[in-house]
Amino acid sequence: MDYSSSRSFQVIVYQEKIFELFAALARIFMHGYTDHNCILDQWMQRAVFRNVLMECGPTATSIFKILQFLGIPCRIVGLNCHNNKYCGHVINEVFVNNQWILVDFDRKVFVVDAKNQYLSLKDIILHNGFYSSKLKPMCEGSVSSSGMAYGTTQRGYLQNNGFLAEFYSLDFPKNLKDWYDSYNVFMNSENPVYEMFVCDDAQNPFKNHPLMQDKRQKSYYKVLSKEEFLTKFYGEDNANPY
Repeated sequence: MDYSSSRSFQVIVYQEKIFELFAALARIFMHGYTDHNCILDQWMQRAVFRNVLMECGPTATSIFKILQFLGIPCRIVGLNCHNNKYCGHVINEVFVNNQWILVDFDRKVFVVDAKNQYLSLKDIILHNGFYSSKLKPMCEGSVSSSGMAYGTTQRGYLQNNGFLAEFYSLDFPKNLKDWYDSYNVFMNSENPVYEMFVCDDAQNPFKNHPLMQDKRQKSYYKVLSKEEFLTKFYGEDNANPY
């Protein structure tokens, strides 16, 4: 089997069992700092023999690259507060079953509504935030950590404690949802290396956000109105990215 046919086979398998793929990736990536600067070979070795330790941004970027290789449409989603209260969070938006859905591989949850239906960032924006949403665990049972231990801190962070243990993703504290509810600055990018488009409106003055005060940072962000933002990422051209 040549490279192209092998890759096609991989894409078919993962598209049919994409939620199993999500769960597997969630079990590999754990919140930490050790592997931020690894080259690809080091990253792959660590993924085989133990968990990969990265913060939310590098994790979301790694997931983006993996799913892009498999032919599965994926984007980077940035979450923040207009006053930068919690320093922000980064997750993914993946195109599954003809819709974009929010997937947090760092916290290991999906974002869903009261009927357990998966939500996109567009849904969150149109409902003025995460308040009416819920968080659904990505993994059944426990997420093993090879030679590492993870504890849930006050705001729901997963931290490496340096000894063997397991983290139970079904038992997130309520304050993780409260943490999500605090976000009111929404970003999306199909090419996170170069630019991040930001949804801006009267209640969300991103132009005055601390990130925009640095000229180098400012060039990284493109601020759009809510209508422009939704058209760019959820208009007809983005309705079916396959």
